[in-house]
Amino acid sequence: MPVFNHFVKTNKAILFIFAKIFHLLNFRFIILLSIFIFGAVRGYSQDLPARDSLSLLSDSALFHSNYNDADFIPGDFSFVPAEILYDCIWDNYNIRYKSEILPSKKDTVMIPLIGQDDNCFVTPFQGKVISGFRTPRRKNHTGTDVKLSKGDSVLCAFDGKVRLARTYSGYGLLVLVRHNNGLETIYSHLSKILVKENQYISAGEIIGLGGRTGRATTDHLHFESRLFGIPFNSEKYIDFENAELKGDTLYYINGHIELRLEDFPSAPASNELIAGSVKGDGIAYKIQKGDTLSAIARKYNTSVNRICQDNNITVTKTLKIGEVLVIR
Repeated sequence: MPVFNHFVKTNKAILFIFAKIFHLLNFRFIILLSIFIFGAVRGYSQDLPARDSLSLLSDSALFHSNYNDADFIPGDFSFVPAEILYDCIWDNYNIRYKSEILPSKKDTVMIPLIGQDDNCFVTPFQGKVISGFRTPRRKNHTGTDVKLSKGDSVLCAFDGKVRLARTYSGYGLLVLVRHNNGLETIYSHLSKILVKENQYISAGEIIGLGGRTGRATTDHLHFESRLFGIPFNSEKYIDFENAELKGDTLYYINGHIELRLEDFPSAPASNELIAGSVKGDGIAYKIQKGDTLSAIARKYNTSVNRICQDNNITVTKTLKIGEVLVIR
């Protein structure tokens, strides 16, 4: 009996020590977890756009009520311009959109091709263009065909999120990415898809392997550029053979897309919608009749010297109607 009692007392002591250790570790774990959650919530709340700017992104009714009156989307929205442009619509089944999402005919939408927060542009595949956008022979061709060999790596053009990754009608195996700058790009006739829908992806990451699935007579990449679901000529801004951009900004006005404002048939209206930051945290201002540097500076609460410095001009510059100034 004395031996048994000693055994019981010894085990009780060991159990007591283990209970204390577990309690201490558990208490420290709870403290560390609380600190982590507090920090994450605080950081997230600081990253949310201010309600005075354009309200919360999911509040589509409020966004539409301010849409036509907005001179620009503030710089702090540059990390989610696509959600604003597409009214938070996310569809894993259809390439096209309803016409209701199109901007007003008075709006000028600016798409920055090179931004501070994103990785640089990467050509999806460097090669020879074998068929262009809506050629006389193929008037319904909505993309650019680039020659490749089966199994060649096809790369994502800009940072973004995969909206479609599936077999899609005549496109064969297709990947559609919505990019942070508002563009959507399509990569089709792939032999294999290497990404998943709703996956975030960076410029230069492999999205699939080249092939000839769907309606294709040879191995090639069918690449499309779209804005609001409207296809446009990718060769307006991409040099596929030299693997480089032709400019740093695209402009959309009433269904038309150009690299320069002066390429539009008529001068754009003054109401401008900025899809992301323009050369940093600035906005683009189109010079109108009667504008002076001092008047523009007062309107945007800046100085004439700052405007001159940001645009590499002098205070004596003659302002021409239609020219664009970057205002910070």
